[in-house]
Amino acid sequence: MVQFHFLFYASRPLPNVLALSWVLFAQGHWIRRNFLKCFFVMGFTAVVFRGELFVLIAPMALIAIACGWVSVFLGGISGLLGMSVGISVSLVVDSWFWQRVLWAEGEVLFYNTFMNKSREWGIMAWHWYFSSALPRSLLFALPLAFLGIALLGISYKSKPFNDRSAHKDEPHIAYSKRAPVLALGITSLIFVALYSQLPHKELRFIFYVIPCFNIVAAVAVEFLWSYPRGSVRLLTRLSILSMLVFSLAATTMFYYASSLNYFGADALTQLHELELNSTKPKLVHLDAHTTMNGVNRFIHQNTSLWQYTKEENYPDYSLYSHLLTGTPENFLTDFEVIGTQNGFDGISLREFRVRTAPKIFILRRKGFNTFDREKVDQELAEFKMPAGCRQPNLKWAQKKGKITIHAQIYGARDAKHLLNSLGLRLYANDSRSKTYCISLKFFAPIDETQSTVEILKSKIRITLTKKYAGGGKMWPRLLKDKKTPSYLKINWDEWSLEEDEIEIREVFSNLHGETKRGKQMSAPLHDSAVFTASWTKKLGITPRMQQKYLNLLNRYLTVQRVAWGSLLFAVGFVVSLTW
Repeated sequence: MVQFHFLFYASRPLPNVLALSWVLFAQGHWIRRNFLKCFFVMGFTAVVFRGELFVLIAPMALIAIACGWVSVFLGGISGLLGMSVGISVSLVVDSWFWQRVLWAEGEVLFYNTFMNKSREWGIMAWHWYFSSALPRSLLFALPLAFLGIALLGISYKSKPFNDRSAHKDEPHIAYSKRAPVLALGITSLIFVALYSQLPHKELRFIFYVIPCFNIVAAVAVEFLWSYPRGSVRLLTRLSILSMLVFSLAATTMFYYASSLNYFGADALTQLHELELNSTKPKLVHLDAHTTMNGVNRFIHQNTSLWQYTKEENYPDYSLYSHLLTGTPENFLTDFEVIGTQNGFDGISLREFRVRTAPKIFILRRKGFNTFDREKVDQELAEFKMPAGCRQPNLKWAQKKGKITIHAQIYGARDAKHLLNSLGLRLYANDSRSKTYCISLKFFAPIDETQSTVEILKSKIRITLTKKYAGGGKMWPRLLKDKKTPSYLKINWDEWSLEEDEIEIREVFSNLHGETKRGKQMSAPLHDSAVFTASWTKKLGITPRMQQKYLNLLNRYLTVQRVAWGSLLFAVGFVVSLTW
């Protein structure tokens, strides 16, 4: 109760927390010397919840084999059996939820560890766990844990653990439990040291070992409480009680600091208050910094006037009326700051107070109060279109800040149109007096004053200027509706594919990555798309060849995933039956 961080994380539904209960269960088997059961549970937990547990399993296995507690064969079979069962369960459950063949923790482990993508969330010094995380989470239990490991080590050196008679009269820990407890302390230190090699660090990555440090700390406390005699016993007991009091005081301060660490939720509440009297629809973008610090659906406004998104994959900020972000300097061209929210910024020991500083900035689009979206939509709706008109074929392309649409109407005449910032309504007769109509609602607002509609001999050309170009930000699609109509095609002859003006990964995921169910392509196919787009113009590869190549590659990767998933499931099933 005097260690804040462990209780704080234990109250959050994170994969680490879900894994913690299984790890504690396995560590209980370890202390009771049920090593095969321990490795089975640890292997299962590692492949289902958190792959980082393999870093903890490795030193545990080495110590168990070196001490003769388990053989390499039986220990390996037990761990592999747990992993096989875990992967089989994960494949069945996660594949059903994600609607594709998936071993979830395998993808996470590959992304964070082998690709080292976790460094994008921040980098800490190699000693951060030892110099910051463990001292804050364990407080005075940390030096006691080192003392407990030292006491158990001295006891092991003077009296072998396998000698029952040598320990039967010592009260502070049962002889049969002493060796596994010492091993837990040592493996915990090795685990933290090994995990310190990853650049990105969080306390939740290592908090499986906090109970282990507390156990060996309890050994030291029990020894100090009962072993010394005379005045030394009184001094040690007062020291232990003082440690508890100071730990309680530090925990109380941590609780207060934590209450200031939900500035994301406070910022969103402040935004609701600032726009309390506004009757316009609002679309709010919440960046990762905001959502990681307290924002949840419980504080969303459940009305048609408020919509929220936390899109991270190349969001088009021209869509949003408000932003909640920790980096306002990136958006001051199109947005203005209307509020700030302070949050926890550290503890001043000299002044003995908690410091705060601006953490979230509330931004509103410039001109938001003057732009009436409902009125613009109403203008489009009131533009009358002839009855029974036909839909022409459309081809569109985009370049930096511009979009062109070609309507295939030969000899167009008597054309009338309405083009505003949100859409286009147009009708015209062709050379055979057949009437064609076009009705489009754009993906994002455009600048109608810089956009044109030209009547040419063989077609109608519409040129759109993006209202918030954002340095050439590419639209993932032309229309607001995510479903692409059959009459709308891509004009590859005018499409721009230069890497310095295109977010190529996002564009290709929308152009090539949609199947009949509207699903996005897989991550490996994204990389193939990037390579393809970079070299298409250099090698003279046609768009038809690109699409054929990508379709074949996507089909191959799908078959490969199904084959591997089936093989792993079969191996796990056979091993389970054999066991």
